[in-house]
Amino acid sequence: MFLTPITREDGSPYAFEVRNGYVSFHGLTRCISQISGVHFTEQRTSFFGENTHANFVFKGHEFTIDIPFSDFWVGPKDAQQTYPEIQEIQKYVEHHAISTVRRKVWDILSLDLMSAFTLRG
Repeated sequence: MFLTPITREDGSPYAFEVRNGYVSFHGLTRCISQISGVHFTEQRTSFFGENTHANFVFKGHEFTIDIPFSDFWVGPKDAQQTYPEIQEIQKYVEHHAISTVRRKVWDILSLDLMSAFTLRG
C-alpha cells in the first residue's frame, strides 16, 4: 500500500505517510499544490534528502511534508494539533498522486501482492 493513514490514540485522523518510490517528493508537492486552497509557504530540497521538507497552508491550518526516515510524512506542522482537513488532503493524494498502473507495478515490485490485486474505488 502506497499510503498509510496515521491516527491518534482516540482514532481521530492525524497524518499519513506516502511510501517513497511510488511518488517523488516533487511529485507529492505538485499533487498537493493542485488542491484548491493550498498555498505552499516553504519548499526545501537537497540532493541527499537531508533537511528536505515543505510547509503549506490549507483552510487556515499549517501542514508539513517531511521525510523522517525514507517515506514522506504529511501532517500538521504543530505536532500537538489534529485537523480534520488531513482527510481531504489524504483522499486527494490517494486518487491523484500516481496512476493506477504505476501503483500496481510498484505493489508487485515491492511484493505487496495483497494491495496489487485489490480493487480500489
